[in-house]
Amino acid sequence: MGGADAVEAYLSALPEAQKEAMREIRAMLLAAAPDAEETVKYGMPTACLGNVSILYYAAWKTHIGLYQIYRGDAVFETMVALYRDKTDTLRFSNKRPVPFEVVGRVIDHQLTGPGNPSRTPAFGELDQAPGLVPDHFVDPDRRAGIVILKECKDAHSVLDGERGPFELHG
Repeated sequence: MGGADAVEAYLSALPEAQKEAMREIRAMLLAAAPDAEETVKYGMPTACLGNVSILYYAAWKTHIGLYQIYRGDAVFETMVALYRDKTDTLRFSNKRPVPFEVVGRVIDHQLTGPGNPSRTPAFGELDQAPGLVPDHFVDPDRRAGIVILKECKDAHSVLDGERGPFELHG
């Protein structure tokens, strides 16, 4: 058994509360990427476009996890900060409802974000929230909407001693 059948078998074996949430994540993912192929990799349901794994998602005893979540701009990183566990992992506790609005934004980010090698940048992608990111840190042509700190020699002084969600790009 492989592909969508393997994903369905994985989901069917889950406790009811997790099954519902995981099926919703799956539906959102397939709605956003109808050409995605489903499979199970590393024991987790996975959606792929060509040879690129777009999203791994899994249900665990205490949480639902999304994996290989590419880093984003300050707005995206602020949105997911409460759920970031490890470098490329988001965890949603079973004690609270899954924030499907965040999941939808994550799926969109995975499909169009800077870490996806097969991405197609969307017009106006990743607009900054007013006042969150100073204008002089945003790439003027906004092709990828990535925050760039080209001119900053000392990120600590710029960010008041904290690195925050920013990454330095050479």
